[in-house]
Amino acid sequence: MSENRCAVVAGHICLDVIPDLSASAREKWEALFRAGQLLKVGPVSFSTGGPVSNTGLSLHKLGIPTQLMGKVGDDLLGQAVREIVASFGPHLAEGMVV
Repeated sequence: MSENRCAVVAGHICLDVIPDLSASAREKWEALFRAGQLLKVGPVSFSTGGPVSNTGLSLHKLGIPTQLMGKVGDDLLGQAVREIVASFGPHLAEGMVV
């Protein structure tokens, strides 16, 4: 007999802001990150991070019915998190509390 299983993943979710460092790729990594130094970067990409996103979205992609629960801000960054999560399935963003 097969059992239907589902998952609820609750906790931390965040927005990862990932800069393109290829413009500075010729420098050594130690030289890139010095206190008080400005660093020229290319465009940034955005992704969700944290266990709610990493585990929850992976379970969803594997076909396991999943509910995500996390707290996000009522600002542009929180909106970005909700939009990214919703891009995997509109119902997934319903558990994001503002």
